[in-house]
Amino acid sequence: MRTCKFIIILVTLFFISNSKIFADDMSILGSWTLIDRESSGIDLYNTLQVEITKTTDGIELIQKWGQRRGFIDTVVLKLDGSTVEKEISNRVFPTNVFMGVSMDVGSKRKITAQWLEKDKALQVNEKYDILVSQGPVTITTIHTYTLSPGGETLRYTIDRSTREKQFEIQYMFKRAGTREAYYMELEDDWTIDGQLDIQAFLITLQGLANLNGPNLYFIYPETWDFTNTPYIFDFLKEYRYYSYKKLNTWEQALEKFKDNVTGYIVWDKEERTSLIVAFTLAGLERAVVVSEDMIPDMEKAGLQMIKDFRGQFTGQSDFEIYSWAYEQYWDQCSKDLIIWMGGHHGQVMKPGIADWGVKNKAFFQDLSTKPSDEEEYGLACINY
Repeated sequence: MRTCKFIIILVTLFFISNSKIFADDMSILGSWTLIDRESSGIDLYNTLQVEITKTTDGIELIQKWGQRRGFIDTVVLKLDGSTVEKEISNRVFPTNVFMGVSMDVGSKRKITAQWLEKDKALQVNEKYDILVSQGPVTITTIHTYTLSPGGETLRYTIDRSTREKQFEIQYMFKRAGTREAYYMELEDDWTIDGQLDIQAFLITLQGLANLNGPNLYFIYPETWDFTNTPYIFDFLKEYRYYSYKKLNTWEQALEKFKDNVTGYIVWDKEERTSLIVAFTLAGLERAVVVSEDMIPDMEKAGLQMIKDFRGQFTGQSDFEIYSWAYEQYWDQCSKDLIIWMGGHHGQVMKPGIADWGVKNKAFFQDLSTKPSDEEEYGLACINY
């Protein structure tokens, strides 16, 4: 008996973490977006953005409170221990607008700054006057910006002389423009006569959308064999700080990620195995798979047909079809993994793993692994 080396993937790989996203960003410099659920509440403005850039002899620090009608505070800091004086031109006390505190317009903020750790932890000390119901009060504030060990988040704390230490204000940020993605909720229809063509299209699109990072996430229906996709979705939002926008239709998904797609491949609804072969070619060509019903939409989107499998495999056995696919595509495919598209047969296919296979240029098939099925078993053993 010949020995086969089968690489069987049994889990739904939903999203690919890109370990290089922050590899070149190990400093507090850059633009930062607030993580609401990890931060103290902000009166009126609701949100805060921070920009930190280097100047010739120091740091420019910009705080943007709110959106279009917000409040912007810009200060250029020196890091040699000298004091910077900045005139107060706006009465707004941005951290607590409704606290009955007003900045003393016309007076000056006295500001010093220093690195607690070069490029990773910055401390800014301020002394300024505020106006309260009892009259003017001079307060001091310590602002501390600290980069997380992995460079993924920035912690900003405000320690004022008027507050006890345990009541310090804290804001948490992620880098602006990162960990922003899209998601879709898939329907529970995986039949050839139903919505399998749409599901297969979306899953190949997901593989292409995630080539350069985690950009598209699918929440599978409750009846899906692997029930963890909603919980992982919540985990990514809560603990990995992803922000998601929902896509409601496959047309919206195509419009969003069309630039990732080189063209389309047509599979034959009369020959179920043609879809599995189409998955292989989709990975090699960086294309999506569609049924003939979707061709007009692909052409309207400006995509070109790469291959049409309609009628090509009519009357052929799986052994014949996969033998042809092996001759055509095997040399171009990854030798690290193979996708066995098993688990269902007949009118149903649940290709939830296909995005991973397309992304990695895997060879797809569902050949028999029973030694009694001599032809299919023999082909399954070749080079595997």
